[in-house]
Amino acid sequence: MLRRLTVWSGLLGALVCSPLSAQEYGNLKGQFIYDGQAPAPEAIKLLPGVAPECAAHKPMEESLLVGSDGGIANVVVFIQPKTVGQKITPHPDYAKTAADEVVLDNHQCRFEPRVLAMRAGQKLKIKNSDDFGHNTKGDPFANTPFNPVIAAGGSVDKTLPKPEKLPFQVSCNIHPFMRGFLVVRPDPYFAVSAPDGTFSIEKIPAGTYDLVFWHERQGYVKEATIGGAKTELRKGAKILYSRAIKAGDADLGQIKIDPELLKKKTT
Repeated sequence: MLRRLTVWSGLLGALVCSPLSAQEYGNLKGQFIYDGQAPAPEAIKLLPGVAPECAAHKPMEESLLVGSDGGIANVVVFIQPKTVGQKITPHPDYAKTAADEVVLDNHQCRFEPRVLAMRAGQKLKIKNSDDFGHNTKGDPFANTPFNPVIAAGGSVDKTLPKPEKLPFQVSCNIHPFMRGFLVVRPDPYFAVSAPDGTFSIEKIPAGTYDLVFWHERQGYVKEATIGGAKTELRKGAKILYSRAIKAGDADLGQIKIDPELLKKKTT
């Protein structure tokens, strides 16, 4: 009888300690590529007498930034559950950064970074590194709009407690050619592509998710060539592109976007 109890006790201990019940996590990466000849950078034409303090900084049109290797910067990537209303429980390591400060700078008559991604509830510090004044006008959909005037060398702090479904624009009324975007997500599973087009999202709970790509020239990216195959990503409000995340690394490789989809908007 004692032997049977010992055996059952050992089996129960093994089940309790079994790693099979542990949550697994995976990483996602890829690279956005402009599928054509990279466009030459364009200088912003300043009207005579308008924003003369910016002339020395030679502001450039930055709504589309393509590197010499074809990489597209500032593409927003985020994942979301396939079930509407479901939330993703972040990896415990993300608790350390949940309250971190993120910085949006007015620097040399441009927003830096142009596309800033953050989690809802993080503190947003809006700086002005220039030696003249700016204002930073934000028009969110879910949070309260803001438009502080920021003196030279000054800063203001903002909190955006609600996640935003879409990136929203920030601008400067004093220098109307200045434009940027803020991305406010409910969880840390987002990225903005680097100057070479690469992105990575780490420690995603294993599962199948909808993947969303967004660029300011198009809004939602509706199609791309992934793994050599033209892929429809979105049709109207319906997301068509999903990805299973398993333990380890998942590499989407090159995500090629047709230049026709990234033409400069005229309105």
